Amino acid sequence: MKARKLHMKENGGYYLLLLFFGLLNYWPLSLRMFSLKNDALIYFLPYRYHVSEAIQHGHFPFWSPYLYTGLPLHADIQSGVWNPVVMFISLFTSYNMTVLEWELLLYVFIGGAGFFRLCGYFDFDKKISLLLAASYMASGFMIDSSAFIPWITSAGWLPFVFLYFLRVLEQSHWRNLLLLGISTALLFLSGYMSFFIITAYILLIIFLVHTAVMLKRGDRARAFSVCLQMGAAAIICLIICSPALVSYIGFFPYYQRGAGVELHRAQSNPFSLVNLVSFLFPPASYQLHTGNDISSRNAFAGLFPLLLAVYACRFRLTRVQKIIVIITLSCFLFSLGSATPVRAFFYHAFPLMDTFRHPGTVRLYTIIGLLLMAGFGYKNLQGERDKRSFRNLTRAAGLLILVTVLYFVVFTPALSHLGKSFSQLRPDSKAIKRFLDSSTFEGWMVISGFVQLTFLALPVRKRLTILIPAGLLNLVVFSALCMPFTMVSQYRTEQADRYVHSHPPGFPANLAWERVADPRVKQDWNSLGYEAFYSKRISIQDQLNNPTINKAYEAMLADTGLRRSISGNRFAYLSGKGNIALAGFGPNAFRFRVSASSAVDLHLTQQYHHHWKAFIDDQPAVISKDALAFMKISVPAGSHTIRFVYHPSAIVVLSFVSLAVLLGCLILLIYFRCKQ
Repeated sequence: MKARKLHMKENGGYYLLLLFFGLLNYWPLSLRMFSLKNDALIYFLPYRYHVSEAIQHGHFPFWSPYLYTGLPLHADIQSGVWNPVVMFISLFTSYNMTVLEWELLLYVFIGGAGFFRLCGYFDFDKKISLLLAASYMASGFMIDSSAFIPWITSAGWLPFVFLYFLRVLEQSHWRNLLLLGISTALLFLSGYMSFFIITAYILLIIFLVHTAVMLKRGDRARAFSVCLQMGAAAIICLIICSPALVSYIGFFPYYQRGAGVELHRAQSNPFSLVNLVSFLFPPASYQLHTGNDISSRNAFAGLFPLLLAVYACRFRLTRVQKIIVIITLSCFLFSLGSATPVRAFFYHAFPLMDTFRHPGTVRLYTIIGLLLMAGFGYKNLQGERDKRSFRNLTRAAGLLILVTVLYFVVFTPALSHLGKSFSQLRPDSKAIKRFLDSSTFEGWMVISGFVQLTFLALPVRKRLTILIPAGLLNLVVFSALCMPFTMVSQYRTEQADRYVHSHPPGFPANLAWERVADPRVKQDWNSLGYEAFYSKRISIQDQLNNPTINKAYEAMLADTGLRRSISGNRFAYLSGKGNIALAGFGPNAFRFRVSASSAVDLHLTQQYHHHWKAFIDDQPAVISKDALAFMKISVPAGSHTIRFVYHPSAIVVLSFVSLAVLLGCLILLIYFRCKQ
């Protein structure tokens, strides 16, 4: 326990500073000034809302009867069902925008704390580690990806995966093995699948290089020990992830992308070469018309970390630094999509590389590599290894920025555009939106350039102590300039909360038993979300913002006559003479009372899935597909009680096994900590 107390005494203050920095940097969220926007508002919030609603009312969120006329939530990779953080939060409250924003801030802090510890592994000075961790928390990737919660989640757990992987390579200890297995499982369960796949390949490359070095040195025993530990960590991760993994695989036959995506789609939404301006002028990158989404345009990691990373490359690189540079450059080329052959090569050559899009997200690894190289650059600077070259580098950067600013001032109408933009800043709720709508690329280059010149004018070349606070302030300023583009909307958080809470809680049977609604996007869509996602009525929904959609459901949507006939009935109806009444309703089970003088078919307007089971008077009944995407059963004449139950037995068993292994790992970690 002494080592633990010493660690907290030395580093606890830095963690508190990182927490304070995160709250300060993302003040629109921490102060509930503005709500998140785009996919965070229209996709991730309603899905987490339905997950939490099920848990709050005593159900496991296997199925949602409301989303897309029935959706297997547990099989949706991005729904958050298997995310331990979402599950824990849902035990205490239902989701609204406030909860979602605090969840996002938690991941940002986790990522910063993990990166700080990763810097400690490389023996960086604690002050520069603080700046690098803050740079990671406020990087362009974090700002851009705020609407895509699993991307931010991946960025949160990724530093811990790298940290414990490197520790396992360095020393044999069960504690590192367990933490590697748990952190990798969290990356899989909580994050976006592409990050897990790419991280696995990066770790495999590092592992092979490290093993080759050990074998070359003749240290076969150590190489064998590392292989055993890596295998054990992989098994722990696999067991913890098993219920989610089986859930995802089980949905592949229904999934439009179950067989992979075409190459042109795998290359969609890259980081464009012209987005390189974001390394120095991040707000200007959002004004470029490059064909990529606004979520893939910013790679800013701070002015001073960029200069330190360039400075580090002046010196002879160690083997570790060479590996970091090679991986960083490879990921950068990968992130460019079709602009280089790298993405296509990995698509064809390596398994699972054909299963995801958005190569621009891979710039996160470029940012990680840049920040690590900045740490090595600061080490060289501390060691008095040619401070003059760093001063020259700072001057060169200042000259580059000055020439850029003068170019846009002299040769473009930047100042006139700036004047028009600032004239839009009248004191009302939409002033910022008007300013952003009227701003231009040239104007933002001038604004960003003047800000960067101001920071370069600080005497950081002479006094390194100024570099840290100057770097932190630089991050805060540019975060504030960039957040309105991708992170925050013009609506206050409380407005989004009121919208969510304006709908009935729980699973009201009276609303579910109304006739199936068929809202159209234009009639049912507003700036705070899709009404049909919250209304607690069963409805046909064509706002397909979720990639995990049953391909048969899309075929049903295209059949206008079919969807019209479905929407004229309740979500359960008979094709013949008889009566049907709803006797019980929940997210994973429905109960009906049916009476008919002759045999009839009972049609259920819920998506077909092989885990659904039907019972007539407690006797199993055969479920067949109906209306392309839904279900029906044959009911004999007479009065009967019909039950539909969604109960994936294998996944339930695996969930208990996964939970037991996770708890066992945590108990062992506590034991090792106490023993230490």
